[in-house]
Amino acid sequence: MRNMGTSGEKARAMEKAPEVKTDLRDSVIAQDLDKLIFADDAEYWRSAIKPSQQGPTYHVLKRAIDILFASVFLIIGIPWLVVCGLLMKREAPGPFFYKQKRVGKDGEILLVHKLRSMPIDAERYGPQLTPMGGDTRLGPVGRFIRKAKIDELPQFWNVLKGEISVVGPRPERPYFVKKFSDEYPLFPLRHLVKPGLTGLAQINEIDSFKIRQKLRDDLFYVRRYNTLLDLKILWDTSMYCFRCLFSGFKEVTDQERYDTPDFENNGN
Repeated sequence: MRNMGTSGEKARAMEKAPEVKTDLRDSVIAQDLDKLIFADDAEYWRSAIKPSQQGPTYHVLKRAIDILFASVFLIIGIPWLVVCGLLMKREAPGPFFYKQKRVGKDGEILLVHKLRSMPIDAERYGPQLTPMGGDTRLGPVGRFIRKAKIDELPQFWNVLKGEISVVGPRPERPYFVKKFSDEYPLFPLRHLVKPGLTGLAQINEIDSFKIRQKLRDDLFYVRRYNTLLDLKILWDTSMYCFRCLFSGFKEVTDQERYDTPDFENNGN
């Protein structure tokens, strides 16, 4: 990481810090400079964080794309949900779906549905993030459901209702919103726009634990969202999901082989 620079540069940065604003409930973020910006990209974080200004054409087109994608994927996703849901019930008894609270635009609490991919007591010790490398709480079926993103299909119902969009910052659970907001005061600025099923952080495959990198991508979207950027994210997400779908079976098979005990070498 680069150093913040001379004391003179630090003084000028401190004078600019109050300019970092959000229209969210007319609040102004004025915290310690070291918490407001990342030392490796100070200039980017000094300027005001304001949503991209797009005309009504953009919003009408974006809503049309949301309705189209939600309608198509809810229809073609039914067989996948039924088959994977039944296999998941066999692997770990419990309901097909589960509900989660997420934080949406302007801090509104949303209720989203997901296909269950873990045992019902998977979070008995509290909410947990899922690393890119995989979740040890998952069985073979659950790993495939997660890998192929089949667990996300029910959220297209939220898209159809207009609560979230196909493209936008991924909505987080209230627990993590509070936790990350305490650590990174810019985190609530993600809520200046409608959340989405996929975004820059997802196509860049940023690990859930790398909050700073995810926040940078999310705030870049808040500042720069436009039709071309949305289409690029949709295309990259489609390619990523196809890769995940076809590699899911192989990953599950390989994992099962690695998890199988070697009884021949464990004898007395």
